Amino acid sequence: IAIDGGIVKGASGFDYLDGSTAGSATVVSAIRSARQDSDVRAIVVRLNTPGGDAIASDLIWAELSEARKSKPVIVSMSDVCASGGYYIASASDKVFLQPTTVTGSIGVFSGKANIAGLYSKLGLHTETVVRGKHANMFSLTQPLTDEERAIVRRHVMDMNSRFISVVAEGRMLSIDSVAAVAQGRTWSGERALALGLADTTGSILDAVELARQKSNIPDNDFVVVEMPQRRLIPRLTSLAMAAFTKTLGIENSNPLAALRTGFLSVDRTDLQMRMPYNLSIE
Repeated sequence: IAIDGGIVKGASGFDYLDGSTAGSATVVSAIRSARQDSDVRAIVVRLNTPGGDAIASDLIWAELSEARKSKPVIVSMSDVCASGGYYIASASDKVFLQPTTVTGSIGVFSGKANIAGLYSKLGLHTETVVRGKHANMFSLTQPLTDEERAIVRRHVMDMNSRFISVVAEGRMLSIDSVAAVAQGRTWSGERALALGLADTTGSILDAVELARQKSNIPDNDFVVVEMPQRRLIPRLTSLAMAAFTKTLGIENSNPLAALRTGFLSVDRTDLQMRMPYNLSIE
């Protein structure tokens, strides 16, 4: 089961800032199908994601945790498996990664855009009718009040505590040891191994082989089924967008990287388990 791209609610698809996205509804459906199919003996999850929406990550983690009760669940980390991706990975029996994998980023953040100044420059005016004291707290035309900021902070801290607890339980570590390596910091795969955040180095083929062994399937007597099936159009769109930004020479530009973090995306007001920067280890 491939989880590739930013993690979002709903169906997998394509985002012009993130490229391919891994939707919770699509991934949960794939995991559930694999869990309920008696012909599926083990689940290998291939993770290549900087994380994303906290609720979407939690939904995927919950379904994978349920599958783990009846079948081996093996995780194979690709180039990046951070934040919400790492949260999901903690619901597994074994974690494979590469020495140069970017992982960790255990932490939660939230925020909102306030573009009232832009509206003013454009001569645009808005009028909102609300019901409830904080119904308009994520409006694009006003800042958070001190009380609303405290509400958001409380939600962030509560989810961050859950993140640490989930990792501690899944990795069989103490709360204190996880908290010490959390705080949003990222680690190379080599360092993550030393910290107990992963089990061993290896490829996706190594993960499949371990899944075979744990399922007691004879060698060369199994078939690997990819779920969910990748849709052609989003994949082609993602490749085209990557080629376009490379042609313009902005694929690694600071403005584009800032947009991809979600800080400037006006429709993201939920808690985020997401690596807030682009990082590669060579």
